[in-house]
Amino acid sequence: MPDYSNQLVRDVYLAQLMSMSQSWVRKQRMYRRQGLPHILNIDPVMIGSVPRYRAADVQAWLASRPKLAK
Repeated sequence: MPDYSNQLVRDVYLAQLMSMSQSWVRKQRMYRRQGLPHILNIDPVMIGSVPRYRAADVQAWLASRPKLAK
């Protein structure tokens, strides 16, 4: 079985997982770079000027988020 833990994913994948827009992900990355308040604490892997995220980092970050009360 292949190891997908180092698979790189795009902004759109992260946005879909969170039911947010792709522009929200981009804004969070920009806020983080500028030292402004943000909640997306995942370091992108830059391929040239194109950001990608490690799938394992995305899953770990999502698992660390507070759970909503039912």
